[in-house]
Amino acid sequence: MGDTEFVIEPGRQDVVMIRVFDAPPDVVFRAITDPGLIPRWWGPRSLTTRVELMEVRPGGRWRYVNIDEHGKEYAFCGVYHAVVAPERYVRTWAFEGWPEDVALETVTLEAVDGRTRYVAKSVHQSGSRATPSCGPTARRAAESPWTASPSCSPAADPADSRTARAYAAGVEVYSTKVMAARAVDLCVVLLHEQPSIESVARVLRDHGETGDLDLSANDLTAMREAAARLREVLGAQTADEAAALLNRLLAGGAQTPRLTSHGGSTTWHLHVDSGDDAPWGEWFLASSAMALAVLLADHQRVPGGLCAARSCGRPFLDLGGGSPRRYCSARCATRERVAAHRSRSSPRVPT
Repeated sequence: MGDTEFVIEPGRQDVVMIRVFDAPPDVVFRAITDPGLIPRWWGPRSLTTRVELMEVRPGGRWRYVNIDEHGKEYAFCGVYHAVVAPERYVRTWAFEGWPEDVALETVTLEAVDGRTRYVAKSVHQSGSRATPSCGPTARRAAESPWTASPSCSPAADPADSRTARAYAAGVEVYSTKVMAARAVDLCVVLLHEQPSIESVARVLRDHGETGDLDLSANDLTAMREAAARLREVLGAQTADEAAALLNRLLAGGAQTPRLTSHGGSTTWHLHVDSGDDAPWGEWFLASSAMALAVLLADHQRVPGGLCAARSCGRPFLDLGGGSPRRYCSARCATRERVAAHRSRSSPRVPT
């Protein structure tokens, strides 16, 4: 099996991946269409994969879920439009965390000297894979911690010309969704674990902060207070309730909106804190409230929730369509199902 080749051209919205496998087309086709084989190769090696649905036929649906070591889930889904075994299939492909970027993926298999040339072409609607914004002192953000395996035809970062130019120039690209995900992860470590300067710094670095973070005990106290208020937003029962809470947060904690590129290290994006060197607590509350407000306006629903598991209650981000999620992870959902089953199965003691 050779190296994977990617063809990504600035100004275009298609991404082409090419790879040659040491197996005939029928074997490769089975590997990419058999739900029992998908978990063996699909996605990053650090994650496990669960196939929830795979109807390999025109009009059939598919849904895969990647799960990290902490039980956090990343779901992908789509619909098959054409299936010609063992030559090709055409399907839509979307990461549920970015549901507005739906790609059309065409996979073709060509027999070449007893081997198979695999070509996957994905055509995207918009530029979609972006990196976090920066925090105090204009620290540059690193790449998003989630990166798809080359085997699953990921969406490309430079899917539109503006994003492509930014990446080519080494400029970081701002994402509201990633900012909201960072807010949720900080709420978890600040409210549901034993927070320390080291643990909070670890979350910030996981989301792209670099250099000397200069966190203090006072910063942690302010960030915990902010996290408690943000958790109320995620626990709101309706969009109206969440909007009222966010309006109060923005009225009390946000400053005049300003655009910044942090000296050219990021794309232009909006800040509502007092400055690039604002205290951590102020920055966390203002930036997180703004991100959640934008997502609420975009999706017209509460952009997250609180885990319904009795022993959990952790906040989570929910930007998918359909019914709102109830649990923060598959682990919590399984634990609750098992507990409910045992409760129903237990013999009742006469009184």
